[in-house]
Amino acid sequence: MKKTVLALPMPEVDVLNGGLEILKTVDLRQPLQNVSMPFLRLYGYLDGLVPRKVVPMLDKLWPHSESYIFAKAAHAPFISHPVEFCHLLVALKQRV
Repeated sequence: MKKTVLALPMPEVDVLNGGLEILKTVDLRQPLQNVSMPFLRLYGYLDGLVPRKVVPMLDKLWPHSESYIFAKAAHAPFISHPVEFCHLLVALKQRV
């Protein structure tokens, strides 16, 4: 997966900036409180965009969710840890 992603052209700077703007301005804490089915939140310990310190707060806010922190991943654990990432998704699917 990493090779496939890295083989694609780099996104334009304005696209990347738009994504960062979404991260800065969109707050889904309240809407996700209305989700009653289980959902999975995956984090990278080394993530510079989504700090791991938010995980305990979100665990309390969304009791129907599960969280997992990839010890040696940054913001894209689906790229850096694809096998472990997929195992977590499959495990959630089997429980739901």
